[in-house]
Amino acid sequence: MTDVASLAARLRLVEDELASRQLILTYGPATDAGMSALGGSLWAEDGLYDWDAAGEPHMGAAGVDALLRTDGHGREQQ
Repeated sequence: MTDVASLAARLRLVEDELASRQLILTYGPATDAGMSALGGSLWAEDGLYDWDAAGEPHMGAAGVDALLRTDGHGREQQ
């Protein structure tokens, strides 16, 4: 690999990790602030949030948004 190609590959890895960290660090504050739509928007439409062993997984942004609006997740939102 050339120096430029090697540097470009390393930069892509750093950018991917930064994007992943930003995604992870956005979810908690958004949900704690009652911003369920923002919290839900972090999920891919085919992504599952399976947090309750006794319940059904929540699918995609709309499913996670709905989950974040329930009493079981903290409080009911209007």
